[in-house]
Amino acid sequence: MISFQLNLSLYLTLKQFKSGNQSGFFKTASILSIAGLSIGISALLITLFILNGFERVISDKITLLDGHIRIKHFLNEPYDPRDYKLENALPKESDLFSYHAFIQKPALLRKGQIAKGVIVEGISDTSYSFLSQLIISGSKNISRNGVIIGDRMSKENNLKISDNITIFDLSTFYRQKKKFKQLKVEGIFHSGIVEYDNNSIFLNLKTSQELFSMKDKISGYVFRLNSQNHMPKVRQQLEENISYPLMMMDWKEKNRALYKWLNV
Repeated sequence: MISFQLNLSLYLTLKQFKSGNQSGFFKTASILSIAGLSIGISALLITLFILNGFERVISDKITLLDGHIRIKHFLNEPYDPRDYKLENALPKESDLFSYHAFIQKPALLRKGQIAKGVIVEGISDTSYSFLSQLIISGSKNISRNGVIIGDRMSKENNLKISDNITIFDLSTFYRQKKKFKQLKVEGIFHSGIVEYDNNSIFLNLKTSQELFSMKDKISGYVFRLNSQNHMPKVRQQLEENISYPLMMMDWKEKNRALYKWLNV
């Protein structure tokens, strides 16, 4: 009856152990071999579970900050969204995604003797919800004269809430007439990704446009999906509504090296 109650592999193993034809040495060797194989398989499964969880955590953090998809100019130049009418082609509200305009530019942060290169991310008033999930101190909104910085940048440069800092447009830094904004630290965020926590700062979209002399131009649009499973459908919808010189890039393409490493 036991052969009907146990699966085939377990049945054969038990039969092998109960066999009286084996010497003590071979029986011990069989037990050790099976035990070693079981431990090896268990270790492999545990490792896979840990790596899958790690990949999910990393992808969630990156997409929270960077979005799932970004649309920008092929030459990475600012453009006037009215020239392409992308917003007219997309729904104001969607069950699949939300989107907003952004500005992304390199800049120089100064405070006293401190000088640090940073990446400015200008975001609109309606897109602060994702950032509020990362704020650990200060305001969850950005005023026209405010800036939100990462916690590692705060610690390494001794920057605190209410500190006044100056942000320079790098493209004008060596000109006689420099473009800069004097801003106040209004919030500190923590993402757990060193590259962002040490180098990224968030400004109001209008403030960023003034700093970089962009008028009504933007760097592009960032899309945040309600689920990763919507990626193929959203990509298809966007591809039907954009054309050269605009291009689309998802978070896996932007972080190709990291994503390739996670898949190894």
